[in-house]
Amino acid sequence: MTKFSADFIKRFFESRGVVLNSDAGTVIRVGHKKYLLVINTDSENIYFCTINSKPFRLGAEGTQVKVTPKDLSFLTHESFVDCSKLTIMELFEFEKYINENKIEYVGSMPQEPMAYVLNAGRKSTSLTAYEKKLFE
Repeated sequence: MTKFSADFIKRFFESRGVVLNSDAGTVIRVGHKKYLLVINTDSENIYFCTINSKPFRLGAEGTQVKVTPKDLSFLTHESFVDCSKLTIMELFEFEKYINENKIEYVGSMPQEPMAYVLNAGRKSTSLTAYEKKLFE
C-alpha cells in the first residue's frame, strides 16, 4: 500500500474542486460509498459537500447543483451536489483515511459547474456565515 506524505495529501487531495469517493461509513455514515466534493480547507479541517443521486433536502431549492456524466465522467446518472450542508473532517483523520485507501481520488469538478456550486453555497440559507465564507 502506498503511504502518501502529508504534503502530497495537502497539495493533491485537499484542493478545491477535487472529487473523492469514500468507503461506506467513513466520512458520511451511510451503508454505501459516497462521492465528496472538496470545498475548502483550513489548518485543521477539510470541508466537503456530498454528491447525491437525488436532490437531498426538501426546501433547499437553489442549493442542489445538478451534475451529469458529461460534467463528471465517473457518474453513471444525473446527480446533485448538496450545497445546503457542509461535512467537516479533521485533517489528521482525513489523511489517515487516504493512507488506508478508504478515500480515493476520482476526478475534478469542471470550472463551470464548480462556479455554480460555490455560488449556491454562498447563497444557502441553511449555512452559517462562517460556512458561507468557505465557498468564496
